[in-house]
Amino acid sequence: EVASTVSAIGFIGQDLNLNDLGGTVYWTPPSLMTCLGDYILYFAESAFGSQRSYGGATRVGSNDILVPPNSPRSTSTHFVVYTRSTFVEQSIPEALSFQAASLRFVASDLDFADYDLDFGEIGGRV
Repeated sequence: EVASTVSAIGFIGQDLNLNDLGGTVYWTPPSLMTCLGDYILYFAESAFGSQRSYGGATRVGSNDILVPPNSPRSTSTHFVVYTRSTFVEQSIPEALSFQAASLRFVASDLDFADYDLDFGEIGGRV
């Protein structure tokens, strides 16, 4: 089952509300693709998939799932991705905690012009 597990899950967040999710969950496909049919994303309360709620699904060949903006986070703490064969869903998912995903966010292309003329003070728009 380990060979049929996705790896390197990531999340590109696009929803700025703290209690909502929105963006793209992506992953590296498993090394063993035999009999795999699709990938299923859940929001869960642990890395093991406890108290999970459905987040979306996609066929093998696509390595990401769009989470619609304003999807409620509720009590979930992890993204979990399962593989599913034509027979059964994988029993142990690959997981990414929301906390770990948020540590990957990096602000870029910021500009700041300081319009405050007093030494040691700043003012302006970012």
